[in-house]
Amino acid sequence: MFYGIETTEDWLVNYTKTHRKDYDLPVCISTLLNLDHALWLLRIHSGIHKLRFKTVLPDDAPIPPARKGTRQRLPLPKSGAPIISICSSKSRSFQKRPSQAKVDALKQIMGGKEPRWWMDDVDRR
Repeated sequence: MFYGIETTEDWLVNYTKTHRKDYDLPVCISTLLNLDHALWLLRIHSGIHKLRFKTVLPDDAPIPPARKGTRQRLPLPKSGAPIISICSSKSRSFQKRPSQAKVDALKQIMGGKEPRWWMDDVDRR
């Protein structure tokens, strides 16, 4: 599971366009480059250096059973909501979770949206 804030690709691209001049970032035609730049900017502005972009199961989706020994391959399916992940439920990630002040800063940047726990839409083992 991942603890994070729901977002959209459009919001991330617009965030990059709004703040790119502050850091002399190039104008990117590629959505993937804009998403990478958005994560970089969010890391700087929030102080959370381990932020990741993840897709998760939508709220109304049943949790599918895990299939032993298989993993889905890239590209990730667009079956779930995109989130900015703050940490995961894995022990190492959870123990290194950021301070509440940093989470609050990210929350403010992202329009006051509350972070919550989400189920990964790829690895269900």
